[in-house]
Amino acid sequence: MPLEVKPVEYVHISEIKEDDIFGTIVAENTVAVNHDHFVTFRLDLDIGKDSFVRTKLMTKRTPRSVSTPRKSHWTTKRKIAKTEAEARVKLGLSPEELMVVNPNRRTKHGNEVGYCLLPGPFSGPLLTEDVTHRFGQRLLTTTYGSLPITSRRFGLAVCTLIVAKATTRWQYGPKVMWHTIGFHHVPSQEDFPTMPTLSCSFELRPTNFFEQNPVLKSKSVKITSAKNCSPKND
Repeated sequence: MPLEVKPVEYVHISEIKEDDIFGTIVAENTVAVNHDHFVTFRLDLDIGKDSFVRTKLMTKRTPRSVSTPRKSHWTTKRKIAKTEAEARVKLGLSPEELMVVNPNRRTKHGNEVGYCLLPGPFSGPLLTEDVTHRFGQRLLTTTYGSLPITSRRFGLAVCTLIVAKATTRWQYGPKVMWHTIGFHHVPSQEDFPTMPTLSCSFELRPTNFFEQNPVLKSKSVKITSAKNCSPKND
């Protein structure tokens, strides 16, 4: 993509026609253009022959035959992705938990060992489909080592790969998750010439990874009485 930087003729917002506003005047003859920030993280969980599990949170109506004041409750429906196509996720459309588990490793209570992804913030693309298809999926899960690409072409390369492997069955086997977070940026004068720091994050949380809360293994605090440290007056 070509990049061009040159001074503009504007020094005041009143000089710009409404249809030609694509940014903010941050200094004389300087316009900061509206733009997006997208960052994609490669998450290699390395837990063996793992499975990608989507657990949807669903509302269920209480049968009339049940004597209870509650008319509804919520439950979960678990589904293991069998193809890469089933592991594409547009987050935020419905409440669900996203996990990668190892079906061959279980806790003493029978729960599968794995990790749960708590997604980071994301602003959906505002451009036309020829561009937004590159970032339409906030979360992709692929087979291990299947993306020998550079970050510059990440979006297009991923889309090409997913279409090609959409029917490939890969229910069990090493996998890599690709999580994209981002936001829209409408510049302000405070952003020039040095933009303030804006932080965003996501969490990869161990789920049924330990037999109990690790805090319970910490040593208890030993309470002792302190010596009298009152000052002396000579």
